[in-house]
Amino acid sequence: MSKPTFEPGTKYLVVDAGGGTIDIVAHKVRKDGKVRELFRATGGAWGGTMIDLQFVNLLNKIFSEEFVSAFQKEYPKDYVELLQDFEIKKRGECDSVRVSLPYNFCNFKFNSKSVQDCIKEYSSTNEMQVKFSSGKLVLSSAMVTSLFQDSLKQINDHIEHLLMRPKLRDLNYIFSVGGFAESARLQESIKSAFGDRVTVLVPEEASLSVVKGAVSFGCDPSSICQRICRYTYGVGSYLPFEEGEHREDLKVKSDELILCKNIFQTWAEAGEVIGHNEIWRETYTPIITNQKGIIFEFFKSSKRHVKYTDEDSVEKCGSLVVEMPDVTGDRERAVDPGGGIWWYRD
Repeated sequence: MSKPTFEPGTKYLVVDAGGGTIDIVAHKVRKDGKVRELFRATGGAWGGTMIDLQFVNLLNKIFSEEFVSAFQKEYPKDYVELLQDFEIKKRGECDSVRVSLPYNFCNFKFNSKSVQDCIKEYSSTNEMQVKFSSGKLVLSSAMVTSLFQDSLKQINDHIEHLLMRPKLRDLNYIFSVGGFAESARLQESIKSAFGDRVTVLVPEEASLSVVKGAVSFGCDPSSICQRICRYTYGVGSYLPFEEGEHREDLKVKSDELILCKNIFQTWAEAGEVIGHNEIWRETYTPIITNQKGIIFEFFKSSKRHVKYTDEDSVEKCGSLVVEMPDVTGDRERAVDPGGGIWWYRD
């Protein structure tokens, strides 16, 4: 099958619906057929595991937390199988969901209460939304809808918020991919909310789409010609200390130099447009006489403007040691750490 193409100027959202998080990014197709990001990926912890947690909460309401905890402790394998069965069933198209209960669960008792006793008691006060039938926990359509409600609302609200941005007012498509995208309820929710404005597409084997996309991108990294930097990236460095400008607790003396340590030297800011293969270069010099190496420490931050590497939002990414055995030139020697950074690997 030929590779699908879009007309230049086409804009689309990719809703990567995974187990833990929902990540959404917007792309625009350029005249040369390559893609550029319109803004950095956003989202939240509204993925499939949010529904799984709602299901666990439901089990606790039906059987009590003590009942479920005791069963999990005595039959951990069966407990995992119970959750796995729900995880599979929740993707189905049926209105109600029939969760298979392990044999040991069906025969489990806690404080003399059986599974049937707990379900009967719960159903008597909850309009029969849950029942026990042939070794299965049957959840009504209304009950299943309630389990999905918070997650779907968060997703739709976030997409709606994104569509209010000027750059997306002429959006053409919404693609839903990832494991959670195989859920019929998620598909219907997005189509119902946005189908009258844009075309909503869910590829076959949506759970594999992210992997296929990663492989395709690995084969041709230039296919995404511009990306939006998710974080502010930089390197730890020293600067001549300035009274009133730098923190006193970071003042250090190196030979005859008075310096400020832990300076976050920004290489790229969060939200900045970074081109494919774009390189940032800088040279550095030793701060100690006869110094035979420099340790470069790389950092990132979710904040756009960062001054010091010890700020709360800053996280260390890695380090690089550059050896300088030849001390000719002493502190005038210049070092270029690695010859550049390729930002498309962000």
